[in-house]
Amino acid sequence: QRGVFRVNCIDCLDRTNVVQTAIARIVMETQFRKLGLLPPEEILPPSCRITYQQLWANNGDAISRQYAGTAALKGDFTRTGERKFAGMMKDGMNSANRYYLRFRDDYRQAAMDIILGQPVSQEILTSKVGELDVVDDTSELIEKEENVKMLIEDCKKMLIVEPEQCLGGWSLINADPQTGDPDRQEMDTILLLSQRAIYIAW
Repeated sequence: QRGVFRVNCIDCLDRTNVVQTAIARIVMETQFRKLGLLPPEEILPPSCRITYQQLWANNGDAISRQYAGTAALKGDFTRTGERKFAGMMKDGMNSANRYYLRFRDDYRQAAMDIILGQPVSQEILTSKVGELDVVDDTSELIEKEENVKMLIEDCKKMLIVEPEQCLGGWSLINADPQTGDPDRQEMDTILLLSQRAIYIAW
């Protein structure tokens, strides 16, 4: 294949972004070598690589939020180049949220059709407008809280071994521009405190 690469998976979100990130890195390294900015057989310097990974991870999250309502899966791998347990647990939480949000996709599709000038059934609009109220927001908030609690409990089981006791667990947002996303609104880091140590999973 020459010219433009076509990359897709079943929904063209998560795995697609991982593969496109890899292709873009190879192309960028090739361009840098031709410009004399990167010696042959050398990889990108850490500062450039971190900025590049952040850019693609943010790109994947933005597209995923528009299309699926959550951040992209496997975003921890795109952002850091490593796949960790907390990232897999967060992917499970995002998958559950996507499953829940799927029940409201008909209204979202109707909104897109209106923007594109396509005819939309009045029945869909009138039936769904009444459902978008505080109760829906409350149930979604409760579900997110339950998912965070489950994630904290799973991290406790994996990281803290008896007789060590967990004094507390919290979900946080990693705002460090080198390892996280300052604009992220969702929890992506778990902090556990025991008598012996502080554990951080992200």
